[in-house]
Amino acid sequence: MLKQITILICAFAFSFANEVVFSQSNPPRQKEVTRKWTFIANSDIFISQIETIQTPLYFFTQKVGVPASNVYYYIPNTPKLGFGVGASVALNEMFNLSFQYRYLRSGAHQTTETEKSPDLVVNISLFPISLPESNLKAHIEGNLMEHVYIADLMIQMSSSLTSKILIQPFAGIVTIRHNENFIVSAYDMDNPSRRGVSKIRSEKTSNGILIGLDIRFIINNFFYFFSSLKTTLTSLAKNKQAFDGFNDFGAPASFSETTYNVSQIIDHHWNYRFGVAFNHAFKDNWVLSLRIFTEMHSSLFENYAFGATVVF
Repeated sequence: MLKQITILICAFAFSFANEVVFSQSNPPRQKEVTRKWTFIANSDIFISQIETIQTPLYFFTQKVGVPASNVYYYIPNTPKLGFGVGASVALNEMFNLSFQYRYLRSGAHQTTETEKSPDLVVNISLFPISLPESNLKAHIEGNLMEHVYIADLMIQMSSSLTSKILIQPFAGIVTIRHNENFIVSAYDMDNPSRRGVSKIRSEKTSNGILIGLDIRFIINNFFYFFSSLKTTLTSLAKNKQAFDGFNDFGAPASFSETTYNVSQIIDHHWNYRFGVAFNHAFKDNWVLSLRIFTEMHSSLFENYAFGATVVF
């Protein structure tokens, strides 16, 4: 049964084949490049926010009133600029090979000072211990840094449903690396020798496979909408957690620990992209396309982007 389904899918795709091959981020007017070998280069600028489980920079407990209440302060996970680059080449009139690389980041640096009051108990996120202390005027600095690196190698087929709708199934392999860094430093403003530093670092690398479908909705010879739905199945290849620091607010203490935990559990994620683009074919046999789009990953990031593609 599986073999019969596979044969039917392949027969359907070949029956709708175009005479040219399309690739990730390609413009529909690629068919106007008449060279036997078609090459595509693309690049994107991303504004990204990476998903994270945030640790509070500090929190204080208001002792006045019953029950006592906690107020938490976090470093904002601010979107930052990232980039993507890619290259594709036609293998024949039916398939092409595409490589895509993306670097995404988010995070922020924040400085704050706690109020000095006997009614406030301050808890600073300093490992290995975080001693609550009242009547403390502390200077606290925090850094949250999120970095994601994604590399895709895929093969893609070209086909069309109508003159206005182009579909492009693809499949390949993917590597995703996610690095998190959370650094907190603090000192007592009344006694600067009382200070502490804590660093939490996480490195995760996952490898797997991806399958998906690109769809182009042609508006006219110059503009089109595009969308992409992709699913990935990955397993952890590396999972490193490192903690180190010192704390002089209570009894002096230092701490350093590194753990490795590689799980064979398969993770399943979705990735969706939607945008609008302009493309133009030049007389000297090349095509330029400009696009804006949004992209969402089910558990890792959200992007807003501007990009360009050149076909030659």
